[in-house]
Amino acid sequence: MNGVVMLKNKQAGFTLLEVMICFLFLSVFFLLLPRLQVLFIEPPYPKQITNWEWNVFLEQVQIEFRDVEEGNNGEGKLFFKTKAGEHITYVKSGNNIVRKVNGAGHEVLLQKVEDISYQLTAHTLMICVRDINGKVYDGVVTRYSAIEVK
Repeated sequence: MNGVVMLKNKQAGFTLLEVMICFLFLSVFFLLLPRLQVLFIEPPYPKQITNWEWNVFLEQVQIEFRDVEEGNNGEGKLFFKTKAGEHITYVKSGNNIVRKVNGAGHEVLLQKVEDISYQLTAHTLMICVRDINGKVYDGVVTRYSAIEVK
């Protein structure tokens, strides 16, 4: 009789502690699964310029505009000459606004742009941008001293 009881005690199987540990790991896995999903799914590409992108673009132009001594604007192009003698060009390349210094470089300042126009005066620069979705953005950049406009 003791031999039969000993066989029952040595049978292989899950104990309550093992089941609880497996349940803990399973629960942690299911709790982390939604957070891991964000790593594998990309958000849809926005088709318009965000307000953050537009504000950063205007701030960059504002900083540069205050260091300019002469400027010129053509068809969708903006030319600056800084006090340091650098020639800075803002030009539309594809759907991007690109900044070039002395004709070199290709710094993308703004993306998803369909059309851009500039109105340059001695104290202000007005920028009007239409994105690929058709939304229009207007911005004004000012300075205190006058520049030479050609």
